[in-house]
Amino acid sequence: MIEDFLAGGRDKHLVPHLAVAGGCAVSRLSLAELAARCEAEGEEAVARRYLGDSEFAQWQGFRLHKRRLEWLGGRIAAKDAAMRLREAACPERDWRQWQLAVLPSGRPVLAAGVTPLPEISIAHSGGWATAMASGNRCGIDIQQRQETVVRVKARFCSAAEAERLTASLGGLAEVERLTLLWAAKEAIRKALPVTPLPAFMEMECLAVDGAASGPMLFACCFRRPPQGLQLAVGVVLERDCAVALVAVATNHQPGEK
Repeated sequence: MIEDFLAGGRDKHLVPHLAVAGGCAVSRLSLAELAARCEAEGEEAVARRYLGDSEFAQWQGFRLHKRRLEWLGGRIAAKDAAMRLREAACPERDWRQWQLAVLPSGRPVLAAGVTPLPEISIAHSGGWATAMASGNRCGIDIQQRQETVVRVKARFCSAAEAERLTASLGGLAEVERLTLLWAAKEAIRKALPVTPLPAFMEMECLAVDGAASGPMLFACCFRRPPQGLQLAVGVVLERDCAVALVAVATNHQPGEK
């Protein structure tokens, strides 16, 4: 049900760029498999196994089944990534030991676990819940390939960026290139500790390194404070989804808000 997203060779290509100072771990969970488990064992029994009391109460407040499943899947993936990252400090897995809370901005954070608490980021799309844990601020996004992204291209992709993507990834269809770019910019939005969140056009992809058949790096920059910030976003295209990962070096202690 849960897998290490960086396994299978991705770690060699992506981790050196994402583990800025404090390491990173990325977990992915199949929502279809989680739904089957909930059907077999009982939804509340599965939720109780993974959630603390306050988390369980929040989960119960969601009315829609899809929202409950995605929310639970995201929390499981986040805790799995945090435990992978802190494996040496917590060899025995205790899912309820790790607690997530939500900031007023809506961003999920770890509130209890093994200190120092990692930073986390959660995303879900296309039947998957994904999460990243890092010693630095981090962002993860997953986007299912949909033609809608072509219709809203002007909202997030400049003419110069479109030319660069075509030059580097011309073997991909436009919808795939744009889905990769959207995911990369969403990951950056989640990672940067700025308010309000940056608009898509405040971020620019300057170059693409790597082939579409494997992990790629999008070299991006940010155009308002902190101006000139350079970010290497790891991007992977597989099945019908794009997954983007980024970590931002910070001077604060992990977990500090």
